[in-house]
Amino acid sequence: IRLWKTNPLEKMHSLRGHIREVCCGSFSLDNRFIVSGSLDNTVRLWSVELGTQLSMFHMYGGVTRVLFDRSMQFIA
Repeated sequence: IRLWKTNPLEKMHSLRGHIREVCCGSFSLDNRFIVSGSLDNTVRLWSVELGTQLSMFHMYGGVTRVLFDRSMQFIA
């Protein structure tokens, strides 16, 4: 996953970890985190500021949709 600033356009981070195609991603409401899902059967939580993986969750199949709830206490 490549993370870019838009004004001016510049690359911030390359978020490395997934070993198969990334199918989905979502920013937290405060834009501090990204959650991503992949066909490698994982959901990963990333720090936007640091560009680092914070957590990884193994699933029983490919992940095609992820999101934060409004309270940012849960990922679905």
